[in-house]
Formats: sequence, structure tokens, C-alpha cells
Amino acid sequence: MSKKLCEAGLSGESDEQIATKIFSLISFLEGNGLSRKFGIESPSEITDEFAITSEDLNEEGMNVIRKSYEKWSSADTGSGDVRLLELTLKRVRNSPK
Repeated sequence: MSKKLCEAGLSGESDEQIATKIFSLISFLEGNGLSRKFGIESPSEITDEFAITSEDLNEEGMNVIRKSYEKWSSADTGSGDVRLLELTLKRVRNSPK
């Protein structure tokens, strides 16, 4: 896939695995109210030009990404596994404001 995706910590995986992993991330973010709606319905719609920026995320979404993206993106837990992100979100939501 693109150099941009490899720079995002997703190198060493097939294009299909990368697209599936990014789609899982999008679904997690949207489903938990952490981002805007991207309008992506399947991993096959993920192109080399696709990017998630800080402007796409709300404050809670940024906290989750800051705390767990690097570890999640490099984890060898299967391309659709978002358990680490879910755990981080739970911690963010349960932390005192």
C-alpha cells in the first residue's frame, strides 16, 4: 500500500490486512462517537490517499489515539482486533476529569 500507511506504523502487512485494520479503526472511532463519519462502508474503499487527521477526531478520540495507537498498530493480534483501543477508551472515560 502507500508509503503514508507504512509511515503510520502499518508496514509489514499485506494491503488487505492494512485496509482491514484501518477499517476496524474507523469503525471503532465512529461507533464510539470519537470521530466524524468517514462514509467508508468496507475495507475495499480504503485507498492510498485515505488519512485520519486530528481534525477528524474529537478530544476523547485524540486521547485514545495518543495513548494506544502506536501499540495497537504494531500489535500482531489480527487485523480487525480493537480490544486494546476498547481498553484504552474505557480508561479514558473512567479517568477523573
